[in-house]
Amino acid sequence: SKPLLKLIEQITGKKFNGITGFFSSCYEQGDFLSKHRDRDDELVFIFYLTKNWQNDWGGEFEFSEMNSPNSIYSFPPGFNQLFLFSAVDMPDSIYHEVKMISENACEKRIAFTGAFK
Repeated sequence: SKPLLKLIEQITGKKFNGITGFFSSCYEQGDFLSKHRDRDDELVFIFYLTKNWQNDWGGEFEFSEMNSPNSIYSFPPGFNQLFLFSAVDMPDSIYHEVKMISENACEKRIAFTGAFK
């Protein structure tokens, strides 16, 4: 919506034309997303919709270098949280991923993801 776009522009200090891509995701036990880069997306958003998520269930959105097991930044999913990051401002050596969902997870990791251009 225009009000959301205006809010995002106020937060980031950048002007956007709208959303260029949008999808929903549902991760269950054993699911993950491998390390990758979103090189063409100006500002990526993830809006989490999972209630009662426990940190020991995994599913963190994590930044790291391609061949490093160490994370630079890890963001656990939570209900009604919006996570934003600039893919074009990210150093070439930094990738992101969704860590594996534990077999102990009792909920699904649900989110809407997209990008602003």
